[in-house]
Amino acid sequence: MTQFIRIALWTSAFAVLMAVLPFFTLLAAILWGSSLLIGALRLDARGLTVIIVLNVLIVSSLTGLNNTITLMGFFIVPAVVMSWWAGQGRDYYYVQRWGVISAVIGASLLLGWLYYTPVAWVWSR
Repeated sequence: MTQFIRIALWTSAFAVLMAVLPFFTLLAAILWGSSLLIGALRLDARGLTVIIVLNVLIVSSLTGLNNTITLMGFFIVPAVVMSWWAGQGRDYYYVQRWGVISAVIGASLLLGWLYYTPVAWVWSR
């Protein structure tokens, strides 16, 4: 139980930094993903799921929907995918491959969605 609390506090602190300090987002996201990977190796699937939901709620409550979707496309979904596969006992290259694939898909979908929204049409004229 103390590992769960320790990992929940670390990931929550990095989630707050990721949400509150925009200039620190990249480094905070890397640290958050790393602590989530450590959590996946030390906790069961239920504890990891609780921590992920807690962190997404923290980020969404601090940043709003638009920034949460952006953070999910670039950082949160790849970190969750990598931690999930690491928790399943997969090797390093398998975890890395699916992390990169999910990051490319998430960033592509996000940028495509931003390009085809009506606000993007107004900005491009």
